[in-house]
Amino acid sequence: MKRSAILFSILGAMPNACWPQADWTGPNNELLPDSHSRKSVGGFSATLVATKDPEWREKLLTRSATPRIISASTVKNGEVLYVLAFISNPKVGQDEFADVVCDTKVVRPDGSISVDQKDYSCLKMRMEEDPDGIWPIAAGAIYRAEPTDLRGEWVVTVKIVDRVRGLALPLKLSFVVE
Repeated sequence: MKRSAILFSILGAMPNACWPQADWTGPNNELLPDSHSRKSVGGFSATLVATKDPEWREKLLTRSATPRIISASTVKNGEVLYVLAFISNPKVGQDEFADVVCDTKVVRPDGSISVDQKDYSCLKMRMEEDPDGIWPIAAGAIYRAEPTDLRGEWVVTVKIVDRVRGLALPLKLSFVVE
């Protein structure tokens, strides 16, 4: 497989995008239970979402309302899939900074590793707003399906670590390249 056929890149943080909501809720504001891609422990929460929406960044930066991102689990040749990560309630240290690091791994259908990035900063900032809000973080991936890519299930795992709290949340999301 050509290296250029796979485009996975770690997403950049959007430090001033936050929404006043600490729990993961569905379209009818019902509380969502923990899953492989969504966890809450000790007041710290994280989730992974895959979407094909190319305007996801603009939606996140529009602070007039809580954004709605439509999830996707399949991708075809030429399509792009964005795997986004969000956290809520990172603990703030005495310096008033949140310090969250991540490990991201992407595994192809044959078990080979496409991405394996460890211990990178995905949110380090002074929390001028309420940390209980929903924060997009620099973890996740952008995938463009190419004709030479392996078909089948790709698995994205992200371990999100709140260093101040001393707590890690392992998340997993998969998508199918058709």
